[in-house]
Amino acid sequence: MTDHLVLDEYEAGELSVEYDAEEPQEVLKWALERFSPRIAISEGGGAEGMVIIDMASRIRDDVRVFMMDTGRLPQETYDLVQKVQDRYGIRVEMLFPEASHVQGMVAKHGPNLMYDSVDMRLLCCQVRKVLPLNKFLHEQLDAWITGLRREQWASRAEVRKIEIDHDHFGIAKVNPLADWTKEEVWDYIKDNDVPYHELYDKGYTSIGCAPCTRPIEEGEDNRAGRWWWETNAPKECGIHCAIYTGGFEHELHALLGNNGHENGHVEESTPVITMNGDDVVVNLEDAEHKVPEDARCESGTRSASTSSRRLSRSRRSSRRATHAPSTRRSRSPRIRAKCRRTSRPRLESSCRLPWKPVAPGACTAPPAFAPSSPCGRKRRRDSTPSRRRTT
Repeated sequence: MTDHLVLDEYEAGELSVEYDAEEPQEVLKWALERFSPRIAISEGGGAEGMVIIDMASRIRDDVRVFMMDTGRLPQETYDLVQKVQDRYGIRVEMLFPEASHVQGMVAKHGPNLMYDSVDMRLLCCQVRKVLPLNKFLHEQLDAWITGLRREQWASRAEVRKIEIDHDHFGIAKVNPLADWTKEEVWDYIKDNDVPYHELYDKGYTSIGCAPCTRPIEEGEDNRAGRWWWETNAPKECGIHCAIYTGGFEHELHALLGNNGHENGHVEESTPVITMNGDDVVVNLEDAEHKVPEDARCESGTRSASTSSRRLSRSRRSSRRATHAPSTRRSRSPRIRAKCRRTSRPRLESSCRLPWKPVAPGACTAPPAFAPSSPCGRKRRRDSTPSRRRTT
């Protein structure tokens, strides 16, 4: 059980800069050497996770992989688990929610409570995903590896390749594909014959629980297929971005009773996303710099608010095209995001990501889909063959 920071704040900041322009394999090599055996790869069926598993298996033969079995996964996800075990000889560690929590939640709200409101969907995610993950990270790991990429969603735009996970007991969080595009992920899969989730061939671009995932329509954002019945709600479950609405928490505490801490629930954790009237406020502590009004997520750029961020990006300037800020403005409520990743100078960014609360009973999971996020960004790469850091 980790009872102290495995990385101090100064070291985490330096590592973040040092490895930001490195290849994912170099990041993985460092992380596996530093933290094994108390480090594991998080895989939920996504293409990014499979790329990381393939890379890591080429570095060490004792790689750990875990997956959260919510009890609502599609059969294709279990098929993928078997492929991982057959191809790489890795026994995937399956995490399960507490049976008493699931039984209590279903008895009170029904098996498909996620369709009733945003709060009920978040309650389901907390019980089936977040709490089991918290317990596992707290008891067994000093670091975990994820497939987060900056272009996936607005709340992930400033993710670093190496950071302290303040939402999970101060363990290290490694995101080796942070600066990769979707095209790079799939190029790697094709070039290396990496097994992937069968639902990708059926129009899915993000994999989750069966009731909460659908194929996307042409022109939609990559995460539009997740919780599609929620109009303008954030496409997060709470694993990578803690979400507090002031609603589902009461139900969660009732389910946990007096055993919240024993079951991995961290009551003192700082909320990353909170609701303030019709606004969604993303609170990440210790922000020091504000992004100019014209540098919102919808502009297609990420502002470099610190010298270290500018330094790391200058190393990649030869292979990355720049994008001019967009002058388009949105009438949607504003998210105020303050990045709390490590202790090096923070970024406070402002993104017009709409999220209005949905009244209980208002969501009935119609076939219609929510509009894609204005914060989705596309990045271009030049033809430079090497992605290695230059000196």
